[in-house]
Amino acid sequence: MKVLSQKKLVQNIIIWVHIFLWIGNRTRDLDGAHIEYFRGIANPVGLKIDNEISPQELIDLIQKLNPTNEPGKIVLITRFGAKKLRPHLSNLIKAVQDAQLIATWTCDPMHGNTYTTSEGIKTRDFANILAEVTETFTIHIENGSKLHGVHFELTGEHVTECVGGPENLHEDHLKLRYTTYCDPRMNYLQGLEMSFLLAGLISKNTLPRRRNSEDIEHATFDEEELEPSFEADQDLKQ
Repeated sequence: MKVLSQKKLVQNIIIWVHIFLWIGNRTRDLDGAHIEYFRGIANPVGLKIDNEISPQELIDLIQKLNPTNEPGKIVLITRFGAKKLRPHLSNLIKAVQDAQLIATWTCDPMHGNTYTTSEGIKTRDFANILAEVTETFTIHIENGSKLHGVHFELTGEHVTECVGGPENLHEDHLKLRYTTYCDPRMNYLQGLEMSFLLAGLISKNTLPRRRNSEDIEHATFDEEELEPSFEADQDLKQ
């Protein structure tokens, strides 16, 4: 009797009880139980990686989890920490490209930037979170790759769990409203600031710059710049 191929087996097993399944940074042993379990399900699979993984180990993991190189199956979640990105991320991106493997790249700038204060309080620095997102975005552009998503831990409440940000919170402020039972989260002002900064980063690197009303009020135009718009208007009128 012929054993079912892995492709057919994967198509028949779908896990419905979780929105997104991912393999942790400490449980990605190539011959471990987690990888063995994950390679037999059809769901998209997240794989957290940091500076301790080698390019070859990453290739082996992707090929084992997605032997048919199915688009959308593998989500790589980088979590290096702001000071440990280079040159590790570049090497991993190049390895995946050279092996012609399909993967969705995302950035988790939270977990790699967690530290404990002298008073034993776990926190994160807004500046380091932003630095990792910015540097990750830049490295992908340099290598002809794309950063497809980001992961933040935040809340709409006015907590004081991460230092820095628009309120310039310090470690002394953490005790004021530290309510998390697990990981420190950005508060609503830090979250808003991060979203605006990230939007600006994306616009600057991927979209033409748009003039705002203040730019237009103080701008000077020459005939060459105005001419294309004038011709376009004439075409519309005809």
